Order: sequence, then C-alpha cells, then structure tokens
Amino acid sequence: MYKAGRLSLQAASELAGTDRVTFADLLRQEDPLKGLAPLSPDLIRLMEAVLSEMDPEQLKIYRSLSPAERVRQGCSISTLAHQVVAYRREKLKQEHG
Repeated sequence: MYKAGRLSLQAASELAGTDRVTFADLLRQEDPLKGLAPLSPDLIRLMEAVLSEMDPEQLKIYRSLSPAERVRQGCSISTLAHQVVAYRREKLKQEHG
C-alpha cells in the first residue's frame, strides 16, 4: 500500500505543481479512484491515522530489505498475530468456563 500511495502522491504532486499534496488530499477529491465507489469517512480517518504513524526510519529500513527478507518479515508478523489471537482466545475460554 505504501508504494501505491507514494506513487499516487507523486503523480498528484506533479499535476498540482507542488510536493505538498497529502494522501488525505487525494482521498478528499471528488473522484479519488475513478470508477470506484467513494471511500467512507471512517475508512479515510483510519487510513490517515495509519499513515500519520509511519516512521520514516522504519520505512528506510524496510526499503533496504530484499524481497525475501520482506516476505520473511511479513510471515513473522502474521505468525505473531495468530499466536496473540490464540493466546487471547485461550485466556477468554479459561475466564468464561
């Protein structure tokens, strides 16, 4: 998503003649994604929050990873998420009988 967002921002910035077009600006356009349904205000707020929390240093590190390392990192994050969910389910099961 980051790469697609960056490319869209770059294209919009070039069209606007500025480098200060934000992702939120794109989302607020009348027809941000031609031919698709407009995004809901809740989804826009969520995307803005996620993008505002991106750490440039983390992105720099991520960009330096090879494709294999990126896949490995994604798998690791997914595995951790599954473990957290399984742990929470087990705890809830114990608490509620």
